[in-house]
Amino acid sequence: MVRLLQPRLRLRPLVCLCSLLLGVGLVVVLSSAQLGLQGPHGWMRSRRVAKAHVIDDLIREAKRRFGSVLTQRSLTLHDAAARYRQRRGRHPPPGFDVWFQQALADDAIVVEDFFDRIHHDINPLWALEPRAMRAQTRGQPQVIRVRNGSASFETDDASREPWIQLWTALVQEMAAHLPDMDMVINYMDETRILVPWETMAGYVATEQASRRLVGRGEAKTWYSGGQGQENQVENQVENEMENQVQNPIGHAKKGLENQVENQMENQVENQIGHAKQGLENQVQNPTGHAKQGLDHKPPNMQWISDHAPRYWDLWRLACPPDSPGRRAASLDSFAGPVDYPAHPLPYMHRGFIRNTTQARDGCLQPHLRGMHGTFVESVSINTTHALLPMFGGSKLPQNNELLIPGAMYLSERDFYSGGDSHGPPWARKRNALVWRGTASGGRNKADNWWHFHRHRWVQMMNGTTVSAVEAGHVSSAPCFALPRAAEYLLRPLADGRLGQWLSRVADVAFVHLECFPPMTDDTKTCPYSSPYMAVKPSLAMKQQYQYKFLPDVDGNSFSARWRAFLLSSSLPLKATIYTEWHDDRIMPWVHFVPFDNSYRDIYALLDYLVTHDAQAERIASEGQRWAERVLRRADMKLYVWRLLLEYARVIDDERDYLAYVADLK
Repeated sequence: MVRLLQPRLRLRPLVCLCSLLLGVGLVVVLSSAQLGLQGPHGWMRSRRVAKAHVIDDLIREAKRRFGSVLTQRSLTLHDAAARYRQRRGRHPPPGFDVWFQQALADDAIVVEDFFDRIHHDINPLWALEPRAMRAQTRGQPQVIRVRNGSASFETDDASREPWIQLWTALVQEMAAHLPDMDMVINYMDETRILVPWETMAGYVATEQASRRLVGRGEAKTWYSGGQGQENQVENQVENEMENQVQNPIGHAKKGLENQVENQMENQVENQIGHAKQGLENQVQNPTGHAKQGLDHKPPNMQWISDHAPRYWDLWRLACPPDSPGRRAASLDSFAGPVDYPAHPLPYMHRGFIRNTTQARDGCLQPHLRGMHGTFVESVSINTTHALLPMFGGSKLPQNNELLIPGAMYLSERDFYSGGDSHGPPWARKRNALVWRGTASGGRNKADNWWHFHRHRWVQMMNGTTVSAVEAGHVSSAPCFALPRAAEYLLRPLADGRLGQWLSRVADVAFVHLECFPPMTDDTKTCPYSSPYMAVKPSLAMKQQYQYKFLPDVDGNSFSARWRAFLLSSSLPLKATIYTEWHDDRIMPWVHFVPFDNSYRDIYALLDYLVTHDAQAERIASEGQRWAERVLRRADMKLYVWRLLLEYARVIDDERDYLAYVADLK
């Protein structure tokens, strides 16, 4: 077993070093703690001439982009509607004016780009028939309903975490301004809707071809409310069938006898006889018959609920045909060591992330099939390749749910929100990084645990473990491999003292090892992973705020602590493969620091942050101020409100004519 767990250290010729450094995610930095090397491309300059760090360049570039975005802020309804039409190719939906007036009342920052996620999610639904989508919501176990200006929910298990209650309370805040609708909710950590790329490309093309700006005379300024009417008819049918089941023959006979005045007597007798025969069959099996009649689940919705270790093969169908991820099949076994990428990664700039959208994209990173728990073996799976309007708090970039803020972001629990205190002033914080969490991320087992991202994170950030690897005890760290000293121009790494340095600047540990099968005792340990990592006590959020640097990594899906980290006075760092509602309104290198899902850049990032205190403090303070402006509950309300206006339009039979046009002369 030790031999199988030993990480694969690849030795490459020096002549290949430059191309590898430019993109593999192997970090190259120049700071006061680093060696001075000179390379053929001139960017590995000596300390004597190198004044600017590559991260400084990324920060400046990000600030320029962010400043450009802010110039597009809409301060009037006329500007907001005009920018909508320019960017979307349609009129805004009915109710847009009331939504914008509420945004002004809430002092919200309205930039059209901030709502790109809504349209990315909703646009494919324009390729589906509205009536079919409304039918898809029936028979679903978790639904939020809006009826006559009020929101309520239905659930098949009220004992679960109160996510649907939190979401319903948010929808209630805008329900008076919404038409009747049903929202199917994904209650699982894992994402659900996974339409193949070729099918989705067709849907997107259909939507693009349907865009047009209808004339004022054609426009319909409010929704038809088909969802509520259909459900009203459905309820009448259900009540009628219930009465029939309780008294089938009498009910049918009474109904048919009322037709005697308008029908010939022999026709009535024939009808009563026919109804009597049919209803006698119901009496023999009333429950089964009623269930068949009331089962409104749409046809062809096949849910895949097994093959979790082969999820990658289901997921990669949503990648472009020519992408590396699409061409790479699931691993047959996880018995081997962790395999790092062998080629340059397109989203890295001299070892650091420049494009966070691509950094989340597994289609560009086939190595993630063996480096992230989502693809190794998730806790549960229930997915479909058919498009269904379903709402959820996070998803992989290739999934097709409609994103809303995660329910935990709406919770007042200190565990998620951090409470009223967001930490002391920067100067009073410890100049170090802290992280606590459970060994979540999937179903880790004795034969696969070293491939899980959280296990790799904890091992990589443990000074004792890293020191053991530096001393040659590679088998003590099956989750990762250290880069070569030449790949990180980092003095502690070059001197074999990286572990000692980490022990001073990082405090990272699990609070529970989450075995499978679960342990029967309460030690929170695990027989197969405990020899490699210790369990430490948990730290409350307010204790973590005493540190300057707060990294956030994925669990079973997104991390519910991310919003609290952004609102804190500490500096948040983020590595994730999941998308969330707010991604378009927070800027990496301006409001937080991104790092790669391989975690290979974390050492150099941390070195930069602890030695460039002013830059780190600036990102932390700017990020906190910005989060206080755009990640408020009011901002989440406005985002969901606008999403539901778009959703109401796309499921309406008159959707091609539904438009806000009152601002047009």
